Amino acid sequence: MDPGRLVDRRRELEALGKALAGGGGLIVVYGRRRIGKTRLLLELARGRRAAYYQASLAPHEENVSGLAAAVEEQLHIPGAAGIRDLRGLLAFVASSVTGQKLIIIDEITYWARTGPRVVSDLQWAADHLLPGSGLAIIISGSMLGVMLQDILGGGAPLYGRASLRLGLGELSPWCVRPFAPGYTPEELVETYSFTGGVPYHLRLVDPELPPSENLARLYGPGGLLEDEHLFILRDELRDPAPYMLLLSEIARHGPVSPGKAASRAGMPSSHASTYLSRLKLLGIVREVPLLGRKRRLYTVADKPIRASILARQAPPSREEQERVLNRLASQAWEELAWLHSTSILAGSLGLKPVMAGKAVHKGEEIDWVIIDEQNSTILLVEAKWSRLDRLEINRIAEGLAVKARLTLPEKTASYELLTAVYARRAPKTGVKADAVVTPEDLPWDSCG
Repeated sequence: MDPGRLVDRRRELEALGKALAGGGGLIVVYGRRRIGKTRLLLELARGRRAAYYQASLAPHEENVSGLAAAVEEQLHIPGAAGIRDLRGLLAFVASSVTGQKLIIIDEITYWARTGPRVVSDLQWAADHLLPGSGLAIIISGSMLGVMLQDILGGGAPLYGRASLRLGLGELSPWCVRPFAPGYTPEELVETYSFTGGVPYHLRLVDPELPPSENLARLYGPGGLLEDEHLFILRDELRDPAPYMLLLSEIARHGPVSPGKAASRAGMPSSHASTYLSRLKLLGIVREVPLLGRKRRLYTVADKPIRASILARQAPPSREEQERVLNRLASQAWEELAWLHSTSILAGSLGLKPVMAGKAVHKGEEIDWVIIDEQNSTILLVEAKWSRLDRLEINRIAEGLAVKARLTLPEKTASYELLTAVYARRAPKTGVKADAVVTPEDLPWDSCG
């Protein structure tokens, strides 16, 4: 994998380019650590009159000085490096260079933490300096709590002032292959289960090693990213301990309800709900969609965090790391089944989904249910990270039909039932399931 190649960010680049073509103004980019914000912004700056500066946890004056030096060197504006006032610096740039120019301030949240006045200075620039000046400013940050609440949230200085807010998410699951082109589809699922679509983590994968060894060398005891979850929580939270306790229980036992997670973590349900709301805002956990139920289930959405929790806590033996990998892959396979079945498979079967989610009722559970009311059809999906034979597939397909009558609304009793089994390996002919999907069937070559 070429470390300089930008993977799967065409739409983000187009959105940023369109915003700059429209005058730019103030543009905000945010996303978790190591998601590729810096790489994206450097790609955007190529061929443009731009200055890039990465802020730090230094005092306000030091960050202004660092930005001023970057402006003088990269925009070739003599005298800029001597300016020690941010408003004065931005005004100097706007008046000194004709045509469009761009200033990129990366990791603005570090600067805002030590020098909060930077945000009010940027508010002043957005209101009074940038319109019609030809100067655009892009700020980016990894501390999502600070970005979404203290900088962009309602009542915050920059609320409503950005011409573009771009939340940078993970790469598509199908983009694992460019980082490990020699892997089998099974190995791609396993790799995705611990890297997710986080580019930095994907770049650290050694495609000459099996996924189990990459899991151990990255997230196991002494691994390169062993404390990834701790770094993120410490960045975002004043007291990460209770969050860590709750998160560990969800990683080990999820998806779980808030009440069950609280009970396992030994804390009141009210506290757990507050912590979960914060973790959801940060993109660390997510709610699992449940059909027709007010009850909520939570799972760890951030796969590197889940991997670093589970692999770090397991003994360093090869057998234990294999068990962790199998557990991670099983969870990821169910999520990939959701993604594939609600889009690609449903379309190939002629379905037009209007409702989809997990069905749970009195101890019975169906991994995913996709309901097409227009055609009175329901697709029932079971995901097993196992090697299945025809007998097992037939048993699963028959069991899904029985479970459907117990878990689904009465109004769907007359609907046609279709079944799909997602398996690690399985025969695809001579079975009762309407579709059997294995890793080889996933669109690994469709990375944008």
